[in-house]
Amino acid sequence: MRFRELLVGALLVAPHAWAQQTLAVGDSRVEAAIQKAFPGSTAVTISDIDSKGCGPLPERPGFVSGDFDGDGRPDFAALLKIGEAGKVVDWDGRKLHETRYAFAIFLANSDGGYNLRRVIRFRDYSPLGMFIALQPPGTLQGPGDAQHRRTITLKRSGIERISCEKSSVVYYLSGQNVREFWTSD
Repeated sequence: MRFRELLVGALLVAPHAWAQQTLAVGDSRVEAAIQKAFPGSTAVTISDIDSKGCGPLPERPGFVSGDFDGDGRPDFAALLKIGEAGKVVDWDGRKLHETRYAFAIFLANSDGGYNLRRVIRFRDYSPLGMFIALQPPGTLQGPGDAQHRRTITLKRSGIERISCEKSSVVYYLSGQNVREFWTSD
């Protein structure tokens, strides 16, 4: 009995849900939505990420899907590589390329397409020290000591954006609004 309790407890506090997802990069509807909003962009892959600084990565570190708004249709989020910005920096014996990125959340609509719901555009050096993962429903704790730590309970899946060795934030839908909850800083 104790083993089962430990296993269930470990599954409940697992930091990332890298489980099977209903959509994938390459799905024609997904690609159409991404290319309409960000022409020429591609979802970040493992080879785009600083695996030394980030540690173990999900199979698709630039793409997650789930029913984020509770309407029964699969939605998705993508961490997109838009293109190089032109600046190159030598750092610790490596050439780092400044690159334009976007983090975007797309919600399924009744026509079978997707509406862009949230966009965060940024520049960073490649390889990127960031990835996204599916955050399962459940209770989340924010940073800080026990007396001052905020908690929230997600009713549906959210999207966790992890900045390796720095911070993480979970994006979730509350009604029609995309909210964010910092889980580490």
